[in-house]
Amino acid sequence: MAACVMCARPTADTGYACHGCGRAAATAVAEIVDAAAAARAAAAALARRGPATAGGAAAGRLPLDLAATSRLAEAGRVVGRWVAAVRAAGRPLGVPGRLVGAACARLACRHGSCVELRAPDADPLAVLAAALAGHTGWMRRQPWARDAFRDLAGVARLLQRIADGPPGRRWLGQCGGRRPDGTVCRVDLRAGPSAGVVRCRACGALVDVDERRGQLAELTRQYAYTPREIEDAYGIPASSIRVWAHRGRIAWVGEVDGRPVYRLGMVLDRARADAVRRAERQARARRRADTRAGEFDHADGAGVTSNPGSSSVPESGSAA
Repeated sequence: MAACVMCARPTADTGYACHGCGRAAATAVAEIVDAAAAARAAAAALARRGPATAGGAAAGRLPLDLAATSRLAEAGRVVGRWVAAVRAAGRPLGVPGRLVGAACARLACRHGSCVELRAPDADPLAVLAAALAGHTGWMRRQPWARDAFRDLAGVARLLQRIADGPPGRRWLGQCGGRRPDGTVCRVDLRAGPSAGVVRCRACGALVDVDERRGQLAELTRQYAYTPREIEDAYGIPASSIRVWAHRGRIAWVGEVDGRPVYRLGMVLDRARADAVRRAERQARARRRADTRAGEFDHADGAGVTSNPGSSSVPESGSAA
């Protein structure tokens, strides 16, 4: 039995990569499709929702991240190379019956991902990656499976890094201070995790980092997001959000590409309330366990008395 070229575990068939690594590659393809547009928007400094300044002024555009756009172009070439390999083997690009973007069999469907990928302005990297949907099982049986799977996983990680932005420094919104000419300063501010105050490089205004982050957090609570977006940003499982909605504990406030969106503040409050109830249940369970343990210890020693100078002996009437 051959070993997987990716993880070295035995393969169950003649494939160069095992089934598990094939599924991991399929996940990487899906992540590329999902993250491509967000990464490109982040590189172009357009990924922003809601008011950008403390005073609620309209959002401005950040300088273009040329390094990130260059990496995106290289990612497109990498994915395109494997799409060309699949096409050269005579494989049809797109799997009938799969509801995955460009691979959906219904050409006039209304699935959100399909609509996005059919749009004239669809992200080209997402369209390329979607063409690989359903082919990773075949790709794992090719001699070049390791190179292809490593490339796809690397592209997925790259897109996530670009979409998340530089590590350690968080965006604080636009300055919002007043320039000498009386206009509002719209320079974007960022600060590291340990910074207490940040000075605007354009107008010199000092901004309290904790206060500004509190303002942004309160503003963000008013906006609505999909369960997956909330899970990615706050770690609250998307499945829990859907369960709360099904049970009427939270209400959806609209749709984005056919997917319901929920007000962030409502979801955070529900998650906090559930965490409190869960902690209370755990505390009660611990108290009950301690009580039962105490009762057991008392019952275990009820029929024994201590006789100084000798070993414990049963009390009168106790079984010998």
